[in-house]
Amino acid sequence: MSELLAKDQPPAKAEPPSRMRALAELVVARELEDAKMLAVNDARLRATKRGSELAAPRSDEALIAKAELASVLEDCDRAVVECGKTLALRRQLGEAQTVQWVLHNAEHGRAAGGVGTKDCKRRMVLIGRQHSWQTPKMVPFEELPSYVLSVLTDYGLQDFNGVLVNVFEHRESRIPKTCERAEGLASGTFKTLSLAIRPEDRVPAVEGGRPPTLSRLEFRGPDNNGAYGSAYMELYHGKVCELDAHAHAAVGRTHEVRETLRPRISFTCRQFRVEPEAGAKRKREGA
Repeated sequence: MSELLAKDQPPAKAEPPSRMRALAELVVARELEDAKMLAVNDARLRATKRGSELAAPRSDEALIAKAELASVLEDCDRAVVECGKTLALRRQLGEAQTVQWVLHNAEHGRAAGGVGTKDCKRRMVLIGRQHSWQTPKMVPFEELPSYVLSVLTDYGLQDFNGVLVNVFEHRESRIPKTCERAEGLASGTFKTLSLAIRPEDRVPAVEGGRPPTLSRLEFRGPDNNGAYGSAYMELYHGKVCELDAHAHAAVGRTHEVRETLRPRISFTCRQFRVEPEAGAKRKREGA
């Protein structure tokens, strides 16, 4: 079982550079082997098809072609399994690279109302459009590394135009009780993805299970005073939560992260309204 964070513990670290290089080299080597294997199987399939077409029905040549086809299909099945393993490693590498990129670029932020993240012991990266945070500087989608875009796509988050990335690297890292703001949103639906910072927190504690809990996202409505609010979600590596800002704002439902059990990064993805540029708006009005 991976260790829980302790209070006043130094920031958690992700993979060391040597491990990242080894994983990257392994992925590249496997992708080359997979490409060779697929090319060989493709050539064998074509040759077997030609042999089967030229052989007379029920002839020895036809029986040989049939046996060869069965052998090729078995090899193709094995190739699919191996390619699946390589894709999983590529995804693992992309997530590790994304964690490293976020940790390198994250800064303390300050919202429009003057509230900052330093007191909450968390840092952030802003991607695309935002409506609350004045700092840090926003990173355009076109400047993101390809592996970050791939991670967003892998988890179905590629269609949002604004992403708030939070870094929770201390036991005291938290989100104070907040009611989601709905103004400026083109859609009330937003999603949040959690990724573990430490590699040992990205794998299931037991075979067939899920990775260990990184934190809890708690919700509280006006009619509930339970220990964990009216509901809460366990957050673990790869967990995507889908929420509705309009529904939360309508009833005053708040959300909160009181503490961080294991270090994590969260990607909160929203779809903001895109206002027309002033020049284009005046041109349409004058037409």
